[in-house]
Amino acid sequence: MDKQWGREGRSARREQARALAKEFMQKAQSGNEDKLSRWDLALFCLAAVLGFLIFVIDKTPTTVGMCLFFMCVLLVHPVINLPWIRESGARKVTATLCAFGLVGVIGYGNWPKPATRHLSGGDEMTLQVELEKYKSTEVSISYVANDMEASELANQLYLVFDHALWNIKPRMVTTLISGGSPIVGIRISYTKEHDPLPDILKNAFKDVGLKAETEYLPIPGMQIAVEVGVDPNHHL
Repeated sequence: MDKQWGREGRSARREQARALAKEFMQKAQSGNEDKLSRWDLALFCLAAVLGFLIFVIDKTPTTVGMCLFFMCVLLVHPVINLPWIRESGARKVTATLCAFGLVGVIGYGNWPKPATRHLSGGDEMTLQVELEKYKSTEVSISYVANDMEASELANQLYLVFDHALWNIKPRMVTTLISGGSPIVGIRISYTKEHDPLPDILKNAFKDVGLKAETEYLPIPGMQIAVEVGVDPNHHL
C-alpha cells in the first residue's frame, strides 16, 4: 500500500514538474516575442557603426553614398520586426520610410560639400610668406572666361603675388580663352626644363587648399604662367 502510494506521489510530482516547465517555456516564448532577436540587434549595431564611420572617414560621394546605402539595407529587417510594428503592414511601411528619412538626414549633413575657390585672409598671408622667398620671379596670371569664381580667385592670386614682389607680366589679370581642353583647377605652366619652382608653387597652393597641376610649356618670354580654370566639381 505504501509502495503504491509512493509511486503515485512520484508520478504526480513528475506531472506537476512537466506542467511547470511547459508553463515556463510558454512564458519565455511569449516574452521573446516582445523583444528583438539577437540577429536584429546585430543589424542595428552594424547600421550604427556605419553611421559613426560617416563622421570620421574621408568624405567623398562614393564613400558616403556606400555607407548610406548599406545603412538602409541593414535597417529594413530590424525596423519591420520591432514588437509594436510587425503587427501591422501600414506600420512597417511607415517605420521603414522613417528609417530611410533618418538616414537621408545623416547623409545630407555629411555629404561632401564642394569647396569654394576662395582664399581666406589667413590663406593669403600663408601663401604670400612662401612666395616671398622667390620674389622677382616672372609670372603671368590668367583665368578662363565665363567663370566668376575663377575670376575672383585669379584676382586674389594677383594681389598675393604682387605683395610677394613677384614680377607679374602683364601687370593685370588676363582672361584666357581656352582653345583646347578646359583647365581643371589651376595649371602652372613653365618654360625651363627641370625647373623646381613649379612644384614648389604647386605645394604652396596645396598648403592653402588649392589644387594645381604643372605642365612644361616651352613658350619664350615667360618663366611661370598661372592659369585658373574651369573645375566642374570645384575640388581645388
